[in-house]
Amino acid sequence: MSPDPLSTQYDDEARTVLLRYLRLAEGTSFQAAAVEVPTPVVREQLMAWLRATLPTPRLIVVSLASLRGQVLAEALPAALAAQGAAPGDVLVLTELE
Repeated sequence: MSPDPLSTQYDDEARTVLLRYLRLAEGTSFQAAAVEVPTPVVREQLMAWLRATLPTPRLIVVSLASLRGQVLAEALPAALAAQGAAPGDVLVLTELE
């Protein structure tokens, strides 16, 4: 059986650090973290794992590719509103490349 791409990329310690950060940051006005994700498959696995492991705060995923050519300061609030983002939700920006 081939290894799980998520656990191959992020060991238990790395995932624990990410969870701890999200839990500690909950309720603050602004926090930022960058997590390099090598492939779309691993990104989807990481998002699924986070949603299952940390049901709150809610993850709001916005692809920057979907906002290409737009002014980010204008397009991002509209994208968040379209997903029903609320205070305390976690914004996940994808496709930064």
